[in-house]
Amino acid sequence: MNTNSKFVITVNREFGSSGHKIGAILAEKLGVKMIDKEVLKATAEKFNVSEDVIDKIEKRRPSWWEDFAKFYESFVEVNEYYIGGSTEITSRQLFVIESNIIKDIAAEESCVVIGRSAFDIFCDTPNTLKVFLHADIGVRIKTIMQKFKIREDDARKMIEDNDYQRELFTKTFTGKDRYDARNYDVCLDVGELGVEETVKTILDLIKI
Repeated sequence: MNTNSKFVITVNREFGSSGHKIGAILAEKLGVKMIDKEVLKATAEKFNVSEDVIDKIEKRRPSWWEDFAKFYESFVEVNEYYIGGSTEITSRQLFVIESNIIKDIAAEESCVVIGRSAFDIFCDTPNTLKVFLHADIGVRIKTIMQKFKIREDDARKMIEDNDYQRELFTKTFTGKDRYDARNYDVCLDVGELGVEETVKTILDLIKI
């Protein structure tokens, strides 16, 4: 990867694998922008709605039929960020809108993109490193228990729900399996490496 030119690092991760933290450290060390909640803010500004509204749409489990029906019933055409004649944003439209915003940011400057199926958004983009972070369930449960101050059974349920939603999101909007290693340049076990060593490994890969 040539860090003297614009570059993109995509970080997709299992819930509880410290992926967001690792992405933030990477962005800071590389001196580039991290794209995460900023996308929510940009999307909210485009539609003049609160970030909470967009956040609720994102967290809603996408339904193939629901989005298909809404998308075609109103004959909505997505053009850049414009949803012609529609007052209701479906999760499919939101995905297209956010993808365009992410691409616009990446076209202007180097960045680290957290989640949002960015491995697919930038699948054909040169100078991109696509990373998937995972960890043993025991490690993830411990991480979530400590982060949210909750019991083990609650942490396990939270992990199961988030894993399900992320997998469904990926399959719905990309048609791909987020656990398929072919989607990424590298898959790293954060449970084995730890946060600091994972960051170091990614930085070393960037130099290659």
